[in-house]
Amino acid sequence: MEIKTEAPDKEVQQARMNLSIEYGLVQIHDKPTREGNLLDLVFTNNPSLIKSTGNAPGISDHDIVVTDSLIKPYYCKQRPQKRYMFGKANWDQIKTDINMITKDIYNHIHDMPIDKTWQTFKNGVQATIDTNEPSKMIKKKHSVPWLNRKLRKMLNRQARLGRYSAEIFRACRLVVDTGLHHYNWTEERAIKYMLNFTAYGQSDITNEVNRYITWPGQACAYKIGELKIRELRVKAEKELGDQFKIDEFHLVVLQNGAMPLSTLETVTDSWIDQVKNTLGTTETPEDKFDELQTSFSEWLLAENPEFATIINDRRYDDRPMTTLSSYLTDGR
Repeated sequence: MEIKTEAPDKEVQQARMNLSIEYGLVQIHDKPTREGNLLDLVFTNNPSLIKSTGNAPGISDHDIVVTDSLIKPYYCKQRPQKRYMFGKANWDQIKTDINMITKDIYNHIHDMPIDKTWQTFKNGVQATIDTNEPSKMIKKKHSVPWLNRKLRKMLNRQARLGRYSAEIFRACRLVVDTGLHHYNWTEERAIKYMLNFTAYGQSDITNEVNRYITWPGQACAYKIGELKIRELRVKAEKELGDQFKIDEFHLVVLQNGAMPLSTLETVTDSWIDQVKNTLGTTETPEDKFDELQTSFSEWLLAENPEFATIINDRRYDDRPMTTLSSYLTDGR
């Protein structure tokens, strides 16, 4: 579609074309509507929804544009497909069954026609797979026809690139945090380092570096905490197996707020034991955390009696002793 250079309203027409390009609109009507000229247009951002378009006689000098379009996309329902979980297969038994099938075919190979030999082998292998490999039915979500395998690979690569970029950024934060507060890096050196090794811009990196200058150890603390939480998750998955539920694990980690990593590990271990012995104990992770917090507060007051005076000055004397940890972590 082109704009005539001698058109009196070419600026308006150019603006319309720019609008269609900006929003990804496609003009799908291709039949003249007035004296051999295509003056009436139909735009859409999803051409696959248009079933047909044509003209009908009008009551003026323009024909009527008739377009048959679907209101919403039509998806072909896909049947659930069976997927084998090869990582959980009993390979020793499969090998034994395959050897037996091979011996049986070898002993009767001269008595069976080739098609029956093939069916015997095929059915035997399928039977041992069904017996010794767990499976599950997978139902695919709605898929659009234009999103083929090649495009999906490109999307996956883009997602991986974004994840790798974020991981590199976090790694550079560790270097910058340590460099600023241990190796006496300057702000300019820290900014230059992150510009060289990350995909972020000057403004974002400057803000990050300024934050690490005023908050020593923040990046390192974040990463240490992340690694510990991942370690506890792997431990819980290994010990609980099918009983592990990610939402419950997240609740255990988050519900008590900030705490030392050693305390988090103790609370998580308590939750694991509770799940493994749901009928054997009534102690909850909250109870375990309160118990540890109380013990810590009692020990700290015994070692540092001056904290009692500080707490009384801050009107903590009428609160439970467990609020001492809150007083310390709040930074007040």
